[in-house]
Amino acid sequence: NRINTGFISGFSKDVAELYDRGTNIIIVRSGAVPIGMRTYGFEEKPKDIVDLQTCAADGEPKLVRPYQRFLEEKGLHGGQVLVTYGQLYNKQRAQKLSNNLENMLRKRTIPLINYDDANDNKEVRSDNDKVSLYIAKITNAKRLVLLTDVDGLKDEEGNLIKEIRDNPLKYLYLCTKANSVSGGGMGIKLMVGAEAQQAGITLYIGNSAHSLYKILSGNPATIIYPR
Repeated sequence: NRINTGFISGFSKDVAELYDRGTNIIIVRSGAVPIGMRTYGFEEKPKDIVDLQTCAADGEPKLVRPYQRFLEEKGLHGGQVLVTYGQLYNKQRAQKLSNNLENMLRKRTIPLINYDDANDNKEVRSDNDKVSLYIAKITNAKRLVLLTDVDGLKDEEGNLIKEIRDNPLKYLYLCTKANSVSGGGMGIKLMVGAEAQQAGITLYIGNSAHSLYKILSGNPATIIYPR
């Protein structure tokens, strides 16, 4: 339940280097609830959804600050953006959001997006993979990286599946409890990958322990290509 400043520092360095090479990056974060749990003394995730929302409200600003600090050390800014599905599903509101994100990037400000769990509890139990897909869609992104705690999707022998060019949903059987070698919330990531594939977005599933450069080069990662 502690903020992993080591990860944020290294990740911010990668983001800054990629930005300076001409790659615009938007960060969709999660993890506010565990930080808030520490504040209120919860050892396990609360079952009461209002408690979850309160934890998110406490943890969100604490999670943003280290991103801003490390990005500023690299000559960038970090701007907090909270979204809801009501905004993302509405074409006019989504366009306004996209316009703002583009303007932020022009001003060397990396958008730090999270779902507005304190006001809308639809995502308070999840890790924002679907949110990142919608952000990718409305900004016409070409690539989407989903970070997790494993190197990607693995087969039944534990070997990394490096590329998926057919329907990602065909691999959902690898994400059942009986075949739990993949881990990392992989079922949701494959479903997001299927939607990204149809939208013409290349999706990378990689381990947050590795640099963005390694993941984007597929070494190691599972890459789901558009069809």
